Amino acid sequence: MRIAVFFGGLALAFAAEHPLLTGAWEATGAAGKIEIQQAGDSIQITETEHDKHTTFECNTVGKTCKIKGGEISFWYNGEKLVMIESMRGSTRVTEKRWSLSQDGKTLNLEVVHIAPAGSSEKIAYNRRNGS
Repeated sequence: MRIAVFFGGLALAFAAEHPLLTGAWEATGAAGKIEIQQAGDSIQITETEHDKHTTFECNTVGKTCKIKGGEISFWYNGEKLVMIESMRGSTRVTEKRWSLSQDGKTLNLEVVHIAPAGSSEKIAYNRRNGS
């Protein structure tokens, strides 16, 4: 009984570290939108810029998933969801880190351009009404 309570508490503590990013998000001052659906150890992200839609679907335990032209992997690092995207045989590698604001109303995205090396970007998304 004590073991079950211990592991149950441990599971809740572990789950509490992971941010609940599910919802529809709109970039401040830009045309970009993101829709995120989380379920267990899987995630689906649809990014929209102008009229272009890109959808990624993968696990969140670090296993690589194939996408058109490359591969991606997701995992949690504390309160951040991290994604590595490798395109065209690793000639273009990008790391994205998603985190929520304290009040859960803003989704913060940090984009780090690994290859070719470049400066990082920070984008804030506001939760759209009703999501």
